[in-house]
Amino acid sequence: MIYQTIPQRHIHAFLEKGHYFTPCCDFDDKVEFRYGYCLFNYHFSSAKGLAKCVGYTHEDAEVNRWINSSGVSCWVRELYDEPRMWKVHGSAGAAIRISVRGDSLLRHVEAQKHATASGAVIYGGVFSSVEPQFSVRWKLEEAEDAIHHLFFHKRPKYGWEREFRIVLFSKRGVYIKMAPEMIDSVEISPLGELDSSLKRKLRDVFGNHILESADDRNALRLQRIATQIDDG
Repeated sequence: MIYQTIPQRHIHAFLEKGHYFTPCCDFDDKVEFRYGYCLFNYHFSSAKGLAKCVGYTHEDAEVNRWINSSGVSCWVRELYDEPRMWKVHGSAGAAIRISVRGDSLLRHVEAQKHATASGAVIYGGVFSSVEPQFSVRWKLEEAEDAIHHLFFHKRPKYGWEREFRIVLFSKRGVYIKMAPEMIDSVEISPLGELDSSLKRKLRDVFGNHILESADDRNALRLQRIATQIDDG
């Protein structure tokens, strides 16, 4: 299972248009992709050295092209620090967290015929020999294949996120519609009250997959157990 937190201001677009793949240039962290590029193309041993390298990348037309055009979908593989996730990813206010099965989402995205790559994010350039970053190869053009891994590197301070991401090599602003049955659960943030009309709409779309109280969570748990029994 993978999880994504959506602040209230983006929920309407999620319901009406689908899941949005955000270009790196629109991320709050303006070092996205540039950090990975510097790891593999420059030698630096300090924050000052990294900042100098990042400065160079702003003059590199090719780097800027990838940053401006490739859409990224960010998820977490485990809820390692829930309070912090609600605060940071949920903008410390009204928000929801959706959960989906990672393999189902990947199959759905690939079916849209976009060139894509996916995998776990590496923090501080430290690779895991136990859990490799990539276990498959994608049908990418030569240029995309040469740089796709640079989207999967972040600075160590973001390690708490335990992030999993999907990258689309496509035009900017790509939405991919997700059928309600793809969503395993929709949890409402404890840090803010959702607009009442929006909450009703979420209930209409996702029914008892909405998790707002202990009773909701228990009902979904029992439903999952019953489904597993029916499946044998």
